[in-house]
Amino acid sequence: MAQIDRLVVIQYTNDGRPDFGANPTNGQPLPSVSQGQQQFCHVRNVPGCLRRSLQELVAPEEFSTQLGRTWQNSIGFQHQIGSTAAVEADYVYSQGRNEKDIISNMNLTFNPATGANYPFSDIAHRAYPDFGAISMLVRMGRSSYHALQTAVTKRFSNRWQGSATYTLSGLWDAFPVAFSGIAPAPIQTTPDLGGEWSLSSGDLRHRAVLNGIWEVGRGLQVSGVFYTGIGQRDTTMTAPTCGTSRAWVVPSRPAGCVPAWTAASCPGTDSCSRRGARPTCASSRRSRCRIASRSKALRKCSTCSTRRTGRLRRSRRARNT
Repeated sequence: MAQIDRLVVIQYTNDGRPDFGANPTNGQPLPSVSQGQQQFCHVRNVPGCLRRSLQELVAPEEFSTQLGRTWQNSIGFQHQIGSTAAVEADYVYSQGRNEKDIISNMNLTFNPATGANYPFSDIAHRAYPDFGAISMLVRMGRSSYHALQTAVTKRFSNRWQGSATYTLSGLWDAFPVAFSGIAPAPIQTTPDLGGEWSLSSGDLRHRAVLNGIWEVGRGLQVSGVFYTGIGQRDTTMTAPTCGTSRAWVVPSRPAGCVPAWTAASCPGTDSCSRRGARPTCASSRRSRCRIASRSKALRKCSTCSTRRTGRLRRSRRARNT
């Protein structure tokens, strides 16, 4: 608590001014630590008060005191071929539980009708309206890794040696469920907000490495290494431009769910959503306008622009919902 008292983090919510990015305080000087502490809404809840943001609070003991646990095992075989070569293959399994993770913002509440969080800009629907964004440390992550690891090795003889390895693997994980305050959300939230067990963003399906050494002669050797990785997962970037509202999104799982933004927050979007756009829910990790779009539908909609090739483009500016 002493460290929190020495650190004042102030959050300014975008009020729609064109110069907000360069002038978030609207011409007012930044307060000192003592001045800021007296201007917080939880100290003096008056118009114009400041909302304090807190970083990496420790969650209640039922969500944060379990020690991280990892279980690893493997089984395989190795066989020698001739006097200098060998082949081997192993199955490797690793399981992680109670892994550390950070809830980026637990100062949210959720709409039971949609399963998505209310926009963070809607202060009345925050779990703690007198505060800004609050991140929290929990130990609720979990993961599993399965791999088939193979190798062929030739020891140095006849002036050369070499080896080749190939790994076929899969990594699955799940982030903690969405939090509302110091407890998990009391409703079933959309899958992309947390708790979904799926292939990890760090999953790499195929990995191969070749290396060798050749003795040229006269004490000189030449060596080389080749590495390739295939099947690395990536994130799709999309960005509709609707009127004056611009946003960028990272829909890691474009599962169908209700719109996270409506015509009220993004002008001209209602007709687009009826024309085939498939919205996803706003994430507590990224409280921004999110939508995964079908390019053919958007090409028919004049209010939302996208590339004619079907590739969606990233907008120049991002605004909080």
